[in-house]
Amino acid sequence: MSILTRQQVQALNLDIYTIVTANAGSGKTFILTKRFIETIIYKNVKFKEIVAITFTEKAASELVYKISSELDKVLIQTKDSFQYKKLKEFREHILSAKISTIHSFCFDLLREFPIEAGIDPSTEIIDDLLKRELIEKSVEDTLIDFVERNDAGVRDLLRMFGKDNTIKFLIKLIEKRFFTDKLIGKIYLTNGQFDFQNYFQKIKHEAKEYFKSIYEHKLRTALQLLPSIKNETGNFKWN
Repeated sequence: MSILTRQQVQALNLDIYTIVTANAGSGKTFILTKRFIETIIYKNVKFKEIVAITFTEKAASELVYKISSELDKVLIQTKDSFQYKKLKEFREHILSAKISTIHSFCFDLLREFPIEAGIDPSTEIIDDLLKRELIEKSVEDTLIDFVERNDAGVRDLLRMFGKDNTIKFLIKLIEKRFFTDKLIGKIYLTNGQFDFQNYFQKIKHEAKEYFKSIYEHKLRTALQLLPSIKNETGNFKWN
């Protein structure tokens, strides 16, 4: 049986709100699983009244597996008939419990209350392939719109990188929106416009200086060796 640290014991206190921050592999999921089980035992809740959410489908599946495994262990050890009945009910309905990703949890709420949310009751979550196709189509349509409006910055962008590379780059920025916001903060002007031209001129200058710092000495050495290379090749006799 695992020995809990002082911090882990504190994290299992069901009477307080708890935020756990720790490195990967330090036992956060273990504590979440234990807290889930103890909530079942010591709180008067139904199986759909406990929510455990994660960021990825893989993590959600692992969490369901770990909670199920822990429930099986606790059921074997439980002598109290009332606690056994509660745990048994949760174990039987574990696949219906609210253990999922954040977006799945939110979608379940929207699907349960579509009128209040103002959405179509038949709304479905799009798969990753369709999502990427929609993003790519939206990016392409937006670029076309800017080009038709003779936006000089976007024209320079397309001229420098080409259409396909520009679309791929913008899709990556959308997928990494947190870092994109930071990037925008660096190049966003007070008048609400993006100064693409000056920004990419700066990048071009920095790239040129970086290239120069690395290859200038090697290039100078190569130029110095050219006369001797020329002489050697001139003296070479072809058969």
